[in-house]
Formats: sequence, C-alpha cells, structure tokens
Amino acid sequence: QIAFFDLAYTDSLGDFYMSATPNMGSSYYQVAYDAGARIHSDSWGYNAYEYESETTQIDQYARNMPKFLPFFSGGNDGNSGLGTVTTPAGAKNILSIGASNSPSSSALNIAADEEYYNVNIASDTHFSHLKIIVLQAADFGSDWDSTSKGYATIARSVIHATPEDGCSALSNAVYTDGIVLIKRGTCSFELKARNGYTAGAKGILIYN
Repeated sequence: QIAFFDLAYTDSLGDFYMSATPNMGSSYYQVAYDAGARIHSDSWGYNAYEYESETTQIDQYARNMPKFLPFFSGGNDGNSGLGTVTTPAGAKNILSIGASNSPSSSALNIAADEEYYNVNIASDTHFSHLKIIVLQAADFGSDWDSTSKGYATIARSVIHATPEDGCSALSNAVYTDGIVLIKRGTCSFELKARNGYTAGAKGILIYN
C-alpha cells in the first residue's frame, strides 16, 4: 500500500505553508510506521551540505528501527561537485537516490553525448491494484508530536490530470477521493496542488 502525508497547512489568509516536523523520528516516521509503512520516500531537502540535527534524527530512527528504510532525493543539480548531494541526503542510514536528466531538464544541462531514460506512465490501470491511504493531521499540518491523529479515508483511484500539467482547472475526469498524476513544469507546485484540491482529490503526484 502507499501512504501520503500532508505536511502543509493554510493560514488565515488562505496561503499554503510547509510545516517542518518537531522531530523526524517520533513525530514523523513513527506515525508512518504505526500506519504500517516500512519504506518512506521524501523528495525534499535543503541548500546545505552539513550533518545537522534533522539528519541526525533520521539516522537515529533508522538505526533503532532496522525494518524501516528512509529514502531521500540526492539533490536537484548533478553538476555541483561535492555540493551535489544536499542535506539530508547525506545521512548514513538511508537510501539516497539521484537521477539522470529527463525531457523536463533544461536544454542547457543536456549535452549532445548524454542519454536519459524517460518513464512513460501509460495507463491509470497500472495503479489499480494499489491500496492508497492518505495520512493527514486532524488540524492539517500542526502538532505532529502525536501519533494518534485522525487519518483520512482510502483514496479510490489514481487518475491522470487533464490538462496534464494541472495548471488550470482539472476537467474530463472524476477526481473526487483520487490521487491525481500531474506533470511537472509550466506553473508552481502550489497552483497544481490547489487545482487538485479544488477538483476533490485526496492528493497529487508530480512527475517529470
């Protein structure tokens, strides 16, 4: 099964913000572990290259829970030498993943002799066998110290967005209680998320 965490919250002006967890172990990974997760994928990081407190928390939890494996993206730029892998992808007890260029990469970064692999998600039925659970704090992103928060219902399907970049109102499909696949680019992640939310989706997956 796949579980999605919602770490964002909306302020009094209606703006979206990401909410950092008080502790990566007790108030983040433990919630997922209690829900049955043993692999945790986080495609985010910082413009820093230190072994800081958050990375320490990740390593400590992974060491104490040997059946739990955190995944992190290695960074967003492969041409930065020792600065290519950013925090917290330098943790010792995780699996850090990098990628080659994709069709969405800037033309400046794709040399004539370079190759890339493009994964084409051709059909929504590819995901039909998955059980998808959306984990969301009852108060939408706050107070992650508690592992007894109410969880959202199971998402019923995975659906390609129309338009595929999700930069305008979604149409031509029923998105209610589903996970929407949205192509990266053209507009901000926030706008894609807003359009998915407005269409009734439980969550979105953004792909290159």
